Amino acid sequence: MNALSQRYQASLVCAAAALTAASCGYSLVGHGSNIPSHVRTVYVERVDVGDGDIRTGDDVARNLREELRRNGRFRPVKSRAGADAVLSVTLVQDRVTSTGFDEFDEALSYDTFFIANARLEDADGHTLWSREKIGLMRNHAAVAETVVTSSSSFQANERLDPSDLAEFDGVQVGENRRAVARTRLTQGLAREIYVSMTEDF
Repeated sequence: MNALSQRYQASLVCAAAALTAASCGYSLVGHGSNIPSHVRTVYVERVDVGDGDIRTGDDVARNLREELRRNGRFRPVKSRAGADAVLSVTLVQDRVTSTGFDEFDEALSYDTFFIANARLEDADGHTLWSREKIGLMRNHAAVAETVVTSSSSFQANERLDPSDLAEFDGVQVGENRRAVARTRLTQGLAREIYVSMTEDF
């Protein structure tokens, strides 16, 4: 591995550490408030992804509504008119970086980073809760040889049978792993936002 690759990997380690701290609540910027008990219905706005993939924003919003519905503290509604509060999310960063390399400097794995800001406002536009820089990261393989099919995570969360990997070419493996990583990230981001909003740390 050349010196440039080593410096690049070192910078990624720093970025990963920062994101890990953010997801644990240590570097979040913003404020929380005790959400009034009368706030029961929440409208989830379409997630602002800037120039990013609209489908990612739609997935985050859908998962947020599922979190609200599953946990029962709030009830998601289909319009602002029927909402006690409005939840808005901005995905400020959606980045993929290569992390592992072979002897030819070809990527073996990637990290996908999500960083988002979220805000809950009442019907009059007053902020009830907000949080910035909610960060998540997930690593995914680029080639079949780096997929650890014996891991508990793979066996618990994957619908893909390990034998199916043998039928994929290199591009298909990479695309499959990337899609799975993004699905997990949209679910994880929704969960982080809900927990932060309700636990008020």
